[in-house]
Amino acid sequence: LVSSTAGVARLREAGRLSDARQVIALPLGSRPAHSKARVGWLTCVLLWTTLRYRWDVVHICQPTPTYVPYAAILGRVPRALRPRIAVTVVDCTLAHHLLGTDPPKDAYERQVLDAHRLYFRWTRLDGVFSWYAAFVDAARRLRVLPGARVTAAAYCFTRADRFVPGIKQPLVVYAGRFSEQKRPLLFVDAVACLLRHHAAAAAGWRFAMYGSGPLEGAVRDRVAQHGLQDRLDVTRAVDMAPVLAASNLFVSTQAFENFTSLAMLEAMAAGNAVIGEDVGQSSEFVKHGVNGSLANLSAR
Repeated sequence: LVSSTAGVARLREAGRLSDARQVIALPLGSRPAHSKARVGWLTCVLLWTTLRYRWDVVHICQPTPTYVPYAAILGRVPRALRPRIAVTVVDCTLAHHLLGTDPPKDAYERQVLDAHRLYFRWTRLDGVFSWYAAFVDAARRLRVLPGARVTAAAYCFTRADRFVPGIKQPLVVYAGRFSEQKRPLLFVDAVACLLRHHAAAAAGWRFAMYGSGPLEGAVRDRVAQHGLQDRLDVTRAVDMAPVLAASNLFVSTQAFENFTSLAMLEAMAAGNAVIGEDVGQSSEFVKHGVNGSLANLSAR
C-alpha cells in the first residue's frame, strides 16, 4: 500500500491499519493536490518511488485527475523500467455518461466523467478493473481502452464478522451520500407517501438517513416540508455496525446500480431486508422475495 503520511496516520487512528510495515508513506501533504505545484510534487515523488522500488504493477485505486500526469509519464518510461499500469472504476454512472444515455446530473458526476476521459486520452493503461459489467461493455463499444485488459467484478463481499444482527427495532435506514446519484429526496418522499396512505402499517416505525453531501440542505428542507421531523432523522454515524444491527429494513434509492454497494452488503449481513431499484446487476445479490425486494422506485 502506498499512501500519504497523513493518510497512513488517519488509518491507524481509525484502527484500520494495525501493521504499517508493508506500507510506504510518502510526504504528500494532508490534503489532495490541486495546484500545479502540488500535482508536480506528487508526480515527482511517485515517479521516484516507483523507479526506486522497481514495481511490477502500479494500481491506481481511485483514478482522480491528480494522478494523470504520473500515469502518463510512467507509460512512456522504457519498457525495461516501466511497470504495468491499472486503475479501478468505482463509479456506476460512468458507463451511462460515456454512452450518452444519461447526462451528468451534478458537478460530482461531471468530474468523474472528465477525470476518466483524461486517463483514456493521456495514459497507456494495461488493465482496468471495474465494479460494473456495464462499464466493460461501454469501454468495448467505444474502444476507449485499446490494448488494455478490462475486467468486471464477479462478486462482492463484506465483513460478516463485524456486521451481525442484534436486537431488532422497527427502524428503516437509508445510508449513503446525499447526491443526485443516490436520490435521497426520493427516500424522503417515499416515507411521506407511506405515512400518508398507509399510516396503520407504518405505526411504530422510525426512519433514519445517515450521510452527508451536496443535497443535505435540500433533504432537511424536504423533511420539514412533509412535516416528518418527528419520524425521520437526518444524521451521521462514525460506525454503522450498531445502527444496522438494530434496524430491520434498508432502502437504497440508487438510480443506476446496487451491485457491490458496501452499505447494502453491510445491512444484509446485519440481518436487514433490502428494498432497492431493479437496475444494473442488483438482482445478482438481492433476490426478490427472498432477502429483499427489487422495484422501479422512480415510478412509484
